[in-house]
Amino acid sequence: MSHFATKTVTDDWTLTETEYHTLLADSRRRLILGLLADGHEWLELDELAAAIAEHEGGGQPVRQIKAQLHHHHLPKMADIGVLTYEHAEGRIESAELLATMDLPTRLSP
Repeated sequence: MSHFATKTVTDDWTLTETEYHTLLADSRRRLILGLLADGHEWLELDELAAAIAEHEGGGQPVRQIKAQLHHHHLPKMADIGVLTYEHAEGRIESAELLATMDLPTRLSP
């Protein structure tokens, strides 16, 4: 199952205040946004989970982080429209909406 960005070119390319705050409310989502906004057009799920584990100091196993990303964070972010998540390939891609967002300069926690 893939989760595709639901906002399209024909939609108003703005986020609601709730969507914006939902994206920024979690440190892992902020880290993902930061990586995608810093020029990573796509990320591999395994590498992303490992990067998050390292960033957080290794307190949680990579496989647990990967599961949380897969079941919670990535589908939520895809539903908002900032990324596309290809589950079968384990690939996360930046959506065009992300380029239009006014993000804080520092996204990491």
